[in-house]
Amino acid sequence: MPKPSKACFLGANKGDFEFLDNATDESVNCWGAGNLSLKKGDIALLYCLAPRSNLHSIWRVLDDSFINPFSFYYYAVRVGFPVKSSTITLNELKKDSVLGTTSVVKSNMQGMNGKPFSSKAYQKILKMNGMLKFILLNHFLRF
Repeated sequence: MPKPSKACFLGANKGDFEFLDNATDESVNCWGAGNLSLKKGDIALLYCLAPRSNLHSIWRVLDDSFINPFSFYYYAVRVGFPVKSSTITLNELKKDSVLGTTSVVKSNMQGMNGKPFSSKAYQKILKMNGMLKFILLNHFLRF
């Protein structure tokens, strides 16, 4: 697996919650991507929309995003091997000095699918989760 070139949010709706809540660290799924910019190895943060409105898990992009004309979402990406996140709400993201300045958080997560954000913002999310060392040492080295 190549090193990530970017991290971005992907959104989840009520119909996705059962899958996400039961996902294991070996789970793989196809997800709406928002655009064709996601590349194999990138990081995808799954954010649950209303009624939850919180970060759920962190996934790896397994293949470059692609056009799927048979899906509700025109662009898709295959993601896998999630790591569950602690619950980080939209209000917590907004209050953070780094994350609160990102365009996706400022826009209340509207149009979040596939929008990249800085390495600094991603590192902040990992620190908020207490997962920085785990992610760097274990999760990404498995590929």
